Amino acid sequence: MSNLKDIYYIVIASVFTLGLILGAILHALLTEKCKPRDILCKPDITLNNTLKGTLAKQEALCIQKIDLAVKSHSESQSQRFDLKFKRLEEACNKLDCAQCRR
Repeated sequence: MSNLKDIYYIVIASVFTLGLILGAILHALLTEKCKPRDILCKPDITLNNTLKGTLAKQEALCIQKIDLAVKSHSESQSQRFDLKFKRLEEACNKLDCAQCRR
């Protein structure tokens, strides 16, 4: 009886071990291999590169607009200064002439 019990335990243990091994083999055969990061993230990498390019273009346009606005404003201020300086110079000349006539 003890022999039969030992055989029974051996059969159960071998069936369990065989099932475990077959399960591991099936799992290895049926599951997909892990994809590398380059393949998984390719759409995100492409989108990031596109956004970086767009950002660089927009930044260049913004800097160009700022430079244009500063240049325009500087020219405007220069013209105003020249006009005020000419008016002041004319006023001084008239004042000099008025003093000479006295």
